[in-house]
Amino acid sequence: MHPFDCVRRRPGDGSWGRFLRYLPVTTSTNDEAHRAAAEGAPDGFLVVADEQTQGRGRHGRSWSAPPGQNLLASWVVRPTVGPDRWSWIPLAAALAVVDVVEAAVPASDVRVKWPNDVRLGGKKVSGILAESRLDAGGAGHVVLGIGLNVNQAGFPAELESTATSLFLAAGVGRDRATVLSDLCDALERRVTSIDRPGNGLLVDYRARLDGVGQRARLHRPGARDVVEGRMLDVDEQGALVLDVDGEARTFRAGEVTFRPA
Repeated sequence: MHPFDCVRRRPGDGSWGRFLRYLPVTTSTNDEAHRAAAEGAPDGFLVVADEQTQGRGRHGRSWSAPPGQNLLASWVVRPTVGPDRWSWIPLAAALAVVDVVEAAVPASDVRVKWPNDVRLGGKKVSGILAESRLDAGGAGHVVLGIGLNVNQAGFPAELESTATSLFLAAGVGRDRATVLSDLCDALERRVTSIDRPGNGLLVDYRARLDGVGQRARLHRPGARDVVEGRMLDVDEQGALVLDVDGEARTFRAGEVTFRPA
């Protein structure tokens, strides 16, 4: 038995999380999930750890968490849509996290900071890192890594004003296996809906998008300049639309920070 043994799915339940690899300590759950995918792991295969020694976030940042308090998990995704739609996978995952956080902390303010950070009461509660790999035949997989702060009771001084957890928001601890099971269900529902007409993802994402109408700075990977403008929307592919000097411009990657009014 291990802390997440009950997450395994019974026959008839959803497939995400039915096959699970638990590691007390690993360098990165995303790396382990890529290895599992190369070995033929099915859609929804789950890697979960109590501790990561080289966890990473977007744009090369590190992701660390106290052992045994939060969720550190990665799923193998075998998309049924073409690579041109894969950009929606992490956005759909962000909505799945929103579903779980709202259920755990009712009547809370849960928003998505573009593209896929989840904020609870204005503070980050979850980060998502999606990494895709194509093979020579054009097929491939996506590894969806999610860090969700569950029972962490405090953060280092440099993060106190920007990070939170379900425990800090609700004042009660959560069984991580239950939260992970709920997240498996929400992810399977959201991510597998990408190829369905009328899936509602764009409508739901727009309703949860933080910062619409605000002045924002966009830091683009590899670019020296910083783009400034007013956040307008996201397009059909989930790309960010900014009003830059009166012109609507679209950006597919970057890091948003908001400017004070």
